[in-house]
Amino acid sequence: MISLILLFEGVKVLEKKIKKMMMDLKYLINHGEVDMDIADIKYQKMLFGALEATGKDYTFHVHEQDESSLFVSLV
Repeated sequence: MISLILLFEGVKVLEKKIKKMMMDLKYLINHGEVDMDIADIKYQKMLFGALEATGKDYTFHVHEQDESSLFVSLV
């Protein structure tokens, strides 16, 4: 029973991350740029994978004023 509860909580966390990624992807497509936490590698992979699936070209770099942010923009 405990493993089922943990599995359910894991699904909820993943669902929350996917919703955030979809909101960031929509913002990026509408505004041409978005920034994110540079430390969250799994989130970056998820967002870049979704972005590549759209076929749009993009670039990314570390934000100059805040080195903990990764800046992504459409080309």
